[in-house]
Amino acid sequence: MIFPSPSLATDKAVLRQLALQRRMEVGDPAQAARRLCDLASPYLSSLLSKHDTPAVAAYWPMRGEINPLPLLSLCEHVGAESALPVVMGNDQPLLFRHWTTELGVGPGIGHDLAVGPFGTRQPFPTAPLVDPTILLIPLVAFDRQGQRLGYGGGFYDRTLEQLRKKRPIYAIGLAHAVQEVEAVPRGPHDQALDWIFTDSDVFGPFRANAPVSVDLSHRGNELE
Repeated sequence: MIFPSPSLATDKAVLRQLALQRRMEVGDPAQAARRLCDLASPYLSSLLSKHDTPAVAAYWPMRGEINPLPLLSLCEHVGAESALPVVMGNDQPLLFRHWTTELGVGPGIGHDLAVGPFGTRQPFPTAPLVDPTILLIPLVAFDRQGQRLGYGGGFYDRTLEQLRKKRPIYAIGLAHAVQEVEAVPRGPHDQALDWIFTDSDVFGPFRANAPVSVDLSHRGNELE
């Protein structure tokens, strides 16, 4: 279901509050994560194949965010290096440090992570730095033009701006379908996504100068 978004002149906070409420009402988060994996797998497999040494950065899910860890685990099993973001401070881009889902198997998943700002979990400073080629990015709301609404800190906007100056990357937003809005209010520093994967559909690519498109001629080559 798509719920109406406010006009571009309306404060992002209004949309953020509404979208967060809808996200928290998702009935079966585990099932949503499984559907996301099923839909995203062939697309992500194609993107991974475009890099000799792919590195995928995900995030530690919180506050009803769709869980990216099953998808990250699939990437690991086909040889991709995996990482989670580290918050370095306000007005700073994120860093990414190595972490694998295998470290957190079982009921104690996440015990090997440090407690970060805003209730996040992040790798310890001793974990090696990773330069990601693919970023799986959380969001509060999205639209079909590839615009993303976050929590308001600007961390991913600064990070994507910095990384895109260095080399082509794939920025993929992950979301529940109920987080879709008609139009996300866009500011001058907001960075568009390349793709958006949800538990019911895939949208993209969006940017005219995005990396090459996905080859789905062999849909049987999903991540396994």
